[in-house]
Amino acid sequence: MKPPLLAVLLIGALTGIHASAADAEPPPPGAAATQVNGDARCLVVAMVMSRSPEPKTQQAALLASYYYFGRLDGLSTRIDLEALLATAAGQMTLEQVWAEAPRCSAELAARGRYLAAIGQHLTGPTTPSGPSEAPATLKPPPGP
Repeated sequence: MKPPLLAVLLIGALTGIHASAADAEPPPPGAAATQVNGDARCLVVAMVMSRSPEPKTQQAALLASYYYFGRLDGLSTRIDLEALLATAAGQMTLEQVWAEAPRCSAELAARGRYLAAIGQHLTGPTTPSGPSEAPATLKPPPGP
């Protein structure tokens, strides 16, 4: 039996997130569906973790929620996100939520490292006090 706690957590987290069923389209088939379902599971994980009493866990969960929501929303604004998340949550026990957390966290961390590398390429190396010097492409133009 699936714990009712998951349903309670999702009801609070899903408030205000829904699409009209008439406008919704199903997730894409094949490998894309696997990605959509995995991302939906990670968004469920983030929603559950957002209820943690630990502020750092709440902050990490919020960032993960934004990331996975963006991935799902970026595929199509016509996906019925509420139904997708309700299905994902309905198929997961709390044990499965915690078992998914390392996979979701590892994916998010890898993308974060990638974004940090892009930032470093654009702005140059940093020191603890900030960028050593902005590259020429990011420097303000000379004054009059």
